[in-house]
Amino acid sequence: MATIEMAPLCRTMARSAPTLDLQFVNTMLDELPPYTVFVLLTNCQGEWPNEGLGGYLQEAYPLAYQQYRNLCMQHVDGFNRPNKDLLGACHMIPVRHNSSLVYIACLFAGFADGRRNWFLSSLKRGEEGKTTIRSNLDIALLQLHQFMAEECKLQPDLPKPVVYSEMHNAENFRLRRYEVEDLIKRNFKEIVCTWNILDGQV
Repeated sequence: MATIEMAPLCRTMARSAPTLDLQFVNTMLDELPPYTVFVLLTNCQGEWPNEGLGGYLQEAYPLAYQQYRNLCMQHVDGFNRPNKDLLGACHMIPVRHNSSLVYIACLFAGFADGRRNWFLSSLKRGEEGKTTIRSNLDIALLQLHQFMAEECKLQPDLPKPVVYSEMHNAENFRLRRYEVEDLIKRNFKEIVCTWNILDGQV
C-alpha cells in the first residue's frame, strides 16, 4: 500500500504561482531513488505548467516534454485542434538519469487545466466539472498502478518505487489535498511504494 508523505518543493509567493526551490530540486536530482516516478496531472493541449514540478521536468527532461507534446498533436480534430481522446489515460515516459530507473507519468486529468485553452481561438476557459476531473484521474491512476505492478512482477528485484507528485499541480485542476490522497489510497492498495506529495512550503 502507498505510504503518503509531504515534502517541500516550492516557495510560495503572494498572489503568484510557486517558484522552484532550486536547492531542493538539485538535492532531489542528486539523490533520486533507484526506481523513481514523477507524476504530473496533464491536459490534452500539449502544455505542462511552467512553474513548480512541471517547470522542473521541462528543464530537466526536454525530450520527455517534447514526447508528451507530440502525443497531444496526434490527437486532434479535423481543424487540427486538440480533442479529448486522451482523457483518463496514463502515458509513461522513460527518461535517462544516471543509474536510476525514472519515469514521468502523464495523467490526463482534464482537457485543459481548469484555467486556460492554449491552442483554441476561443477565449472560453477550459474548465470541466470536478466530478469529471476526479473520474479521469481515478482511471489514470489505476493504469499507473497496473503499469508499476506489472513491472515489479516482471522484475522482482526492482527496489520499492518512490513517487513524486505536486499539490500545486493538482490545485490547477481544482483538486484538494484530501481528494488526491483518497484517489491514491484507493488505487494503490496492492503495491508497496512511497508517494511524496510535494507542497508549497519550505
